[in-house]
Amino acid sequence: MVNSKITVIKFEVEKYIEISDFDKTDDRNFWASIVGCIEGNIQINKEKSCFTLLGMYNIKCKEKYLFLSIYDFVKTHSECYNFIIKYFNLWHGGRYEEFTYDEYHKKDLMENFNLMADLIYEEMKQAAEFNDVDVSQKYEDFYMNLSSISAVSAS
Repeated sequence: MVNSKITVIKFEVEKYIEISDFDKTDDRNFWASIVGCIEGNIQINKEKSCFTLLGMYNIKCKEKYLFLSIYDFVKTHSECYNFIIKYFNLWHGGRYEEFTYDEYHKKDLMENFNLMADLIYEEMKQAAEFNDVDVSQKYEDFYMNLSSISAVSAS
């Protein structure tokens, strides 16, 4: 399970920018959580085991897994999900030429993605160490779903 052969996961920012609709994916709450983290609407704070929503609201994790807390929060708060969708569509919908990503913002997207991917991987390993099979499987699914917006190398 967690002893995956994945050695490298590299965010393909250009591929991500070209995404125009993630609402048709299998798990829209997962993608909203991912997009919220990548776009910076959700900021991860591993040290304090919390995340900041929209730069204003600090939300303490209710469980020992930070990304799972983010996922559950988005899943249970439709207004947060709807905001993330609207924000995403503003930048990715293609309706407004003014909304583009310059090199600075592309770098920011990559850094946010890497932080989130590292967190998911760390928590996937942690779940396996705690022998938390259901959570471990969920995290493996999360991690593998990242491959649609990244390049994954296996050993």
